[in-house]
Amino acid sequence: VLLSLLISALVAGIFSHIEIMETMSILIDGMKGNLKTALSYILLGAIAAAISRTNLTAYLIKVVSRFISHKKYLLLLSIALISCF
Repeated sequence: VLLSLLISALVAGIFSHIEIMETMSILIDGMKGNLKTALSYILLGAIAAAISRTNLTAYLIKVVSRFISHKKYLLLLSIALISCF
């Protein structure tokens, strides 16, 4: 996401006949107000990539299925609890 923002800012600056340094300055000034949100999205993407590469979801599914295998009411309550958040 961050790389696409940088590339699109540079392309927009080139097509607008603005110098690269001024383009980057405008980009940085525009991101100052939304820095927390931008960092949250970057960290969320990093965590999602780490989870997908480590097969953590498959491991968690195996652990949870062993725990809840014969307890249908516990399964129902856990699904209801998770859906609340």
